[in-house]
Amino acid sequence: MVSADGAAPQGAAPSKGPRPLFVALGAVALLLVLLAAWAYFGLFGGPPPDVDESDLTGGWKGNRGGQMHFREDGRFSAEGIALSAACAPADAPPGENARVAGTGTWKLGEIHDEGPGALITFRPEGGSGGGAGSCEMKAVFVGPDSPTSLYLTHDDGGGQVYERK
Repeated sequence: MVSADGAAPQGAAPSKGPRPLFVALGAVALLLVLLAAWAYFGLFGGPPPDVDESDLTGGWKGNRGGQMHFREDGRFSAEGIALSAACAPADAPPGENARVAGTGTWKLGEIHDEGPGALITFRPEGGSGGGAGSCEMKAVFVGPDSPTSLYLTHDDGGGQVYERK
């Protein structure tokens, strides 16, 4: 019972307010909702594009002259693309300007921490510098709105932008 002046009667326990466990659970629930919204909308303010194999198939031209072609049957070919030293053939000229051609296979996939794109197994003409017959590359769609640009990367993190031809 409360007295006329609004004070709790003598001997009554003071109100504790919200219990700490409920406050902590509410904070965790809010954090999960915010994390899910961030995962859905991504860093660029929109959902990732809905892509399928047809968004990749066809020709792509690089901003430094390279060309790639993704075929419907999962085959891949490229000309004039830059590769890391681990992937470039032993007879490729050294340095950033080394360009190679080759073939391989691709499959559509979700690239960890990067979004949708293609996982490519590439066999450069002349073999690879490390003695292996092939190397792995990724072609990730650039931007959240339209699958018209790809960013081709390899193990060393270097890359190049390609636009649909």
